[in-house]
Amino acid sequence: MPHAPRSPRPADEAPAPPENAAENAAVTAARAARKRAKAERAKGRTAYNAGREAGVDRLALHRALTDLVRADETSPPPRGGPRRAQSGTAGKWVPIGPSVIRRGQAMDRPLVSGRIRDLAVHDDGRRAYAASAKGGVWYTEDAGATWAPVGAWPGERRVTGGNTSVFACSALLVEFGATQADDVVLAGTGEHPISWNQHGAGSFGGVGVLAAIGPVVGDAGAGRSWEWDAGVADLESAGIFRLVRHPRRHANAGSSDPAARDEVLAATTDGLFRGVRTALPAAAAAGHVPGLPARDGYVWTRLAGAPAGVVVTDVLWIERGAGERIVIFVSGDGVEVSDDDGATFDPVPTMHWPAVAVAGRGSLAIAEAGRAYVLFERGGRPAVARIADLTVATPVATRLTGVPQVWDSPTTREYDQAIAAEAFDGRDRVYLGGNTVMPRPNTQWCASLWAYDVVGTALRPRVGVSDRAQAGADRLGLIGNNVHADVHIIRLPGPSAATRPVWVGCDGGVFVSPETGRVQTFAPMNTGLSVLETGYLDVHPESSHFAATGMQDNGTAVRTGDTVWEAIHVGDGGGVAFVPTDPSIIVAQYVGGFWRSESGTFRDPLTRGVRRPTGAIDNHPEYTTRAEWYSGVATIVDDSGSQPRTRFALGTDRVYLCDNLGTGTASRWAVLGVTPVGAAANATLAQRDPFPMASAADQNFGRLGMGRVAALTWLSSTELIVACVNGVMRLTELLPQRWHAERLTTAGALSPGTQLDLSITDVAEVPGTRDFYVTTSGSTAVPTADTCYFFEAATATFHRTGLREALDSAPGVNGPIDPAYSVVVDPENPTVVFVGTACGVFRAARAGTPPVHSPWAPFVNGLPDALVQDLVIQRPLGGGASPRLLRAAVQSRGIWETDLAAPTPDLTYVRAHPFDDRRRSVPALAVSPRDGALLFHTASPDIVVRPSWPAAAAPAFPVRDPRRPTAPLTRRDSGFHTWTFQTAFRWWYPSVRATGEWTEAFSDLITRDRRVRGMPAGTTITPALWDAVVGGTRVRSPAPGRLERSADPADPLAVFRPPWHTAACADLPASEVDLMECVVPPSEILSTWVVTPQPSVVEVLLHRRGAAMAGDGAHVAGLLWRPLARGDSALSEPSQAFVDWWTGVVAGGGAVPAPPAGWSFVPGAGPRQTHQVAGQLEARLPKAVPIPLDLSGQRTSLMLLAFVATVGVGLAPVVGAPTTLLALADSWPHIAARRILVTPNPV
Repeated sequence: MPHAPRSPRPADEAPAPPENAAENAAVTAARAARKRAKAERAKGRTAYNAGREAGVDRLALHRALTDLVRADETSPPPRGGPRRAQSGTAGKWVPIGPSVIRRGQAMDRPLVSGRIRDLAVHDDGRRAYAASAKGGVWYTEDAGATWAPVGAWPGERRVTGGNTSVFACSALLVEFGATQADDVVLAGTGEHPISWNQHGAGSFGGVGVLAAIGPVVGDAGAGRSWEWDAGVADLESAGIFRLVRHPRRHANAGSSDPAARDEVLAATTDGLFRGVRTALPAAAAAGHVPGLPARDGYVWTRLAGAPAGVVVTDVLWIERGAGERIVIFVSGDGVEVSDDDGATFDPVPTMHWPAVAVAGRGSLAIAEAGRAYVLFERGGRPAVARIADLTVATPVATRLTGVPQVWDSPTTREYDQAIAAEAFDGRDRVYLGGNTVMPRPNTQWCASLWAYDVVGTALRPRVGVSDRAQAGADRLGLIGNNVHADVHIIRLPGPSAATRPVWVGCDGGVFVSPETGRVQTFAPMNTGLSVLETGYLDVHPESSHFAATGMQDNGTAVRTGDTVWEAIHVGDGGGVAFVPTDPSIIVAQYVGGFWRSESGTFRDPLTRGVRRPTGAIDNHPEYTTRAEWYSGVATIVDDSGSQPRTRFALGTDRVYLCDNLGTGTASRWAVLGVTPVGAAANATLAQRDPFPMASAADQNFGRLGMGRVAALTWLSSTELIVACVNGVMRLTELLPQRWHAERLTTAGALSPGTQLDLSITDVAEVPGTRDFYVTTSGSTAVPTADTCYFFEAATATFHRTGLREALDSAPGVNGPIDPAYSVVVDPENPTVVFVGTACGVFRAARAGTPPVHSPWAPFVNGLPDALVQDLVIQRPLGGGASPRLLRAAVQSRGIWETDLAAPTPDLTYVRAHPFDDRRRSVPALAVSPRDGALLFHTASPDIVVRPSWPAAAAPAFPVRDPRRPTAPLTRRDSGFHTWTFQTAFRWWYPSVRATGEWTEAFSDLITRDRRVRGMPAGTTITPALWDAVVGGTRVRSPAPGRLERSADPADPLAVFRPPWHTAACADLPASEVDLMECVVPPSEILSTWVVTPQPSVVEVLLHRRGAAMAGDGAHVAGLLWRPLARGDSALSEPSQAFVDWWTGVVAGGGAVPAPPAGWSFVPGAGPRQTHQVAGQLEARLPKAVPIPLDLSGQRTSLMLLAFVATVGVGLAPVVGAPTTLLALADSWPHIAARRILVTPNPV
């Protein structure tokens, strides 16, 4: 995408955008109108995705990739889903996040990730699998604290091709073994609903059911993780709602005994299928499929009772006497049962059309034995019915009262729906999930997530969970306050109990409540779950680190860490751009014609709203009807005047231009004039102010007549190329503010004989010329239609580049329709072009006249086999040759980058400051690209200091004002004291995240705790509450790796236990986001942390640029420290002694060398007395290593130096001949510094 790029720390965006509206029946008429508009926007999102993901012929695509990428390979790549393992350092792609998004949408702005369709959770709650919408299967072994991708993707086995993906995972069936190596995992692929139109499917269809034994462990081996036999011949292109196992069978890896072999049912968008585990004979190689040995696998067949075309949205398989019964929900019909293995199905009359006016999708849940609940729609409203006994001859359904507005439209009913049920203590509990709700006016939009008891024939808020009196629910039954919107799955692992965990998968990732789902007790479990649907991307013009991205249903985020990003706008997120003449301004799309910015000078183009549109946007025709759901923007710096200015262009079905962004004045927009067909070459139309445009003629002024704008690019400051969905136009400013239009496509043709029955997706200029490229969705109807065209200005001709033919599977076979979504030309080598497709990035070079493109080749060293929505190249900064970074926005796998100018060797590093990516030396005077603040060289974010645990004694209640020594802590006291309290309080309420912030959930829990302890009502921390919690909370370890609260006074106090340690994972290392949020200094002076003289721990965060490989060496850190006298910075010392010392520690033989003179070394238990990171270190998820440092006797400033390396990999060379320690810390990636001040009174 063409882009020419800071953003102040966002204030809470409350209220959230009105376009997310979904209110109850009592809201005002205006809000009701917004609700109807939201339903239309939901349809719009589906339609947009459908068009953008059009026509992928993945059969031919994967055949081609097999030939082009892995001609000599027969097994797919290792862990994480790249097409192949990283091979060498040239063109190596590495992820830069988001590993998690901070300040996501929901109350208290939680950590969020992307869409999770299903979850499978072990009874102990420690091990779990997650199925992501387009990012594959993920696994956690620490109760969701961190996640890792699972499986090598067997994408070769397609039969008919089409818009399908092995990454589109929608259903899980896991039989947990004793260890992860024994887990039998089935993953149903294909999202639902699949919305077909002329461009293909909005959600990817699937390739069948993936199966594996121990796929997590299988990643480490040389073979594939998933089995070959997925049922692709019958299940390709379908979406799978649910997988269930025969009630009398267990997962069996090798049995062919009909009485014992595993049998599974799959409820799909195209009928009901049975998979039978059986012995399969050897098979000879056939085309792209290699020869297969004799093996066990699942054989899939469609059941006659639910034939092709029947949409089965849920399925149960239960025992009935000596036999079994299959229960299904058929979309639009209702519940049906079969007692003959699915040969025939009979309706349940009281839960089926025509007796019940069922609309669309429904879901099933069993509470106990044969008692089940059904979530569906009747009469335009969500409904719940109870079936008392599914095993009787004719089950009877009873409709329950008290059902909330779980969803707000037919579209969201199909997309957002979940139910779970269980029986406990003589009563049934029911959980319901839908799309979104606002708990109170002018708060954040949260999950429509509800918890009820079934009382007679009514749903009643559960006392202590979702009622007002005891639980404090804002709405009766509502528990989704702290959960991201759009719920897809609710899981209740383990046996029923008075207090039990509740797991939720939604568009914001995974959320878990350890307290039966009680309101305000859900915590995000999203760290490392890199499945954000990043769509658009831009990079700061002066920083190789800072970037911004727009994401489906997760707004716009900026990069604030190495892999951690932070939301600056919530809701949806599309096009995004920095203003190059003032990159403190970021302009971002919500959807359609809704654009916004944090800058107070920004006025949106449609309503002139400050920072964002006014409420008038809801009725504006260019909000959604006349604008693409997501679209790109174009910026250029015009140096022709006395002062450089940014020209900023965006489009609906006409083009809006702003020339004064970044000047300190309110932005002014103009609609560009479009001269009529046949106008003279020098004819022009003046651009017009879009206000007022009351008449139809006004509203139609400047309409392009080629559909909605998908992308734009500037050829020069007066020449703009506009790529509409159905054509390409050149707009030229022949006179100031007067424009001439040239339609470069006529009668729907890009080149002679090529009808444009395809969608244009992107456009990119060839720097220094008037030439450009466009990419398209391709066409199944026209064999000559390409997916990438080159426009040669000299001849005014579109030339096919042959991208489609490069993907042919065999001579004479029509190439795959692999949509190309993004294109960019290398500005340093403008004959080289990169294209992002449905399955990665391709590269070609252009030469000759007429232009010929060298054979397209995959450019995918380590890149996931996923859809690449945007591409951006950042020119080298500071006049150097490197880095020249190509970045890719990969749908559901985040942002990836590779250096086009130099190899990317494996590197373990620490950072000098938060915006240091160690791609280049840190400038002597560094400022934040986000807010312009000075960045100190002695304040590395990768070195933080916290109090050591266990504490010898409980910290005393903090006295902030001697005149009021018992004044309680309140919301105004966010910081170290609140953090100290939280480190103990979280062992009573595990959903508390110890950040020092006073959130609404934290305040509610204080109120609850005071009530439980018999203290006066209130929301403050009194001395009595402090003493009870900080001085009275203790923990013990009942088993290795486990923790629990203890009443034994001999056990250690919980206060200061690392906030990332949990009951299920007592020794978890800190992640990057943990150190960013969960270590709070007592105070800070100009980035110098002020701490107390006590036993402490220095956490050093290690980063990796490269892949984690089997047999990796140890990832280690070392720590040097020394006191500083007044005026002594320590950074003026000669640098070579420090290089020699660390080199000798890591690579030398014999004794560990002594540290440089005056410095103290903290020895560890790792190799060569270093401190070793636990487990593997991967680029996608940095890890910290704790190093003890006793500060008890200190009363001065200290300089801390952290050194890092991977043993056996070698250290990076020292470049630039740094002579001082300061220069070394700025240029050598293995060292960073932090200055601290130790004093008894730090606050």
